[in-house]
Amino acid sequence: MKKLMRFFIIFLFIINTTGCSQEPMTAGDIIAKSVERHGGESLTDWETMVIKGEVNQRDNRLRFRGEYLLFARKPDKLRIERDLTKYERGRYFFTYIYNNGVGWSIRNLIPSYSGRYAEQYKSWLDKCDGIAYYAQNAEALILKPEETVNGKPVYVITAAVGSDSTNLYIDKKSFYLVQETYGSVKRVFSDFKKFGKTVHAARIDEITTSRRSTNEDNFIYYSIEYNVPIDPLLFEEDMPREPGGTIR
Repeated sequence: MKKLMRFFIIFLFIINTTGCSQEPMTAGDIIAKSVERHGGESLTDWETMVIKGEVNQRDNRLRFRGEYLLFARKPDKLRIERDLTKYERGRYFFTYIYNNGVGWSIRNLIPSYSGRYAEQYKSWLDKCDGIAYYAQNAEALILKPEETVNGKPVYVITAAVGSDSTNLYIDKKSFYLVQETYGSVKRVFSDFKKFGKTVHAARIDEITTSRRSTNEDNFIYYSIEYNVPIDPLLFEEDMPREPGGTIR
């Protein structure tokens, strides 16, 4: 009888010192835990970033493999290259550049200027910080009912930044950001690896849905390097002279 009573007391102690006595995690708690698992301060404590990898891009229902390069310099410079001529002939070389509030693109050496590029490219630069971007900039974090992604339970949090709203799906076990959705875009993150002091998805599947079609681009990262030299001229190629990204 004494052994049974002792077991019961120990059982109650375990219950009271584990999950049953803990307060439910808030959206802020979950985001903070995710930031920690992805590398903490190292996610934002950098001046330059260089990503090297490949992209598999759909073009007229066909898929083409190309080289993917990203160059970023805080606080206001970004260059992304998609070289679809790297492995196959007759394709395109796309370059997207953001520099101090101005965005433009280059396709096979032909530049294109539009005021609408700046906001989009600036968002790409901001999200180089990963989950830490939302931790630092979200004006509201709303915890939604749990769901599953690829068969695994996830926390779902809606992050509001200005007029933008993004749904973040965070794995309940690893606390990695495994998916995000905004507007007509869904990005699925997988194959997490350590790059320096940070942990990033080495594969990103980006699905964009419109009334006419669904496009899917796959990105595979070979390396992510921080605080390495970047030629400033990379952010100035064919830069428009007029403010706002107008044609020269």
